[in-house]
Amino acid sequence: MSQCLPTKLDAKDSTRLHQSFERLQSVGLEHMKWLAGKANISSAMQQQITSTATSRVNTAAKGSCEAVPSLIQEYRDKCAALFENVTAAQKEPPHVVDPVLAKENADSAAKFILSTCYEAIDDISRISSYARMMKWHELPADAKNIMKPVDTTFFEGWEVDQDGMTYFVSVNRGHFKGRPTEVCQVMAQQRAGPIISRITRAIKTRAVGSNDDGGQIKELYELVAHPSVKSGAMIVQRAADDRAFFTVAFMGIK
Repeated sequence: MSQCLPTKLDAKDSTRLHQSFERLQSVGLEHMKWLAGKANISSAMQQQITSTATSRVNTAAKGSCEAVPSLIQEYRDKCAALFENVTAAQKEPPHVVDPVLAKENADSAAKFILSTCYEAIDDISRISSYARMMKWHELPADAKNIMKPVDTTFFEGWEVDQDGMTYFVSVNRGHFKGRPTEVCQVMAQQRAGPIISRITRAIKTRAVGSNDDGGQIKELYELVAHPSVKSGAMIVQRAADDRAFFTVAFMGIK
């Protein structure tokens, strides 16, 4: 912003213009948070969305002021649409779930998660190669920093659009009880129950235990008779109120 402000403004006008931009940003962020709350989007997903948007704006600007006039026009229109969306959300009737569509989405999600992660946990580099081949959108640095496990020795992540739904896929290498691991994880803004039940019907698992801290439920499953690893696990994390957001990770233990 400072690079693109008029150069001949006096100190008072420059300060006023800075304050106007900051107020505009603050109002926009507050309304984004409100919309996220209406959609039951978790704080982690909000941060990822914000990071992705920031990255795309920076890329569009290309580090110069030349694109600023068109960007102002574009994001002014998007800002206007944001306020229209707020008004519409306040008036909209309760959402009615189409049972046929819900089943199709759950079938599609379970198939995507299994085909992406399940068999490849003996060597997650295969998932990275597939991501490049399919031209998945690589996550920006800030989003990677948020999702990256603390003790990992390798991490990559992507945003994937599949059958009208968006997934966040990541792979990492770390340790579990002192043993090296290969992990593939998928985050989705969908209800966990129907999808996980389809996954556990499609592959052999054994429930090991679960933990409910009041806000989030974490479930651990042992992978039985996995085709490429002798020891493996599936970890599911979901909100205790069963909102439409969950994470499932497959871990190959060496």
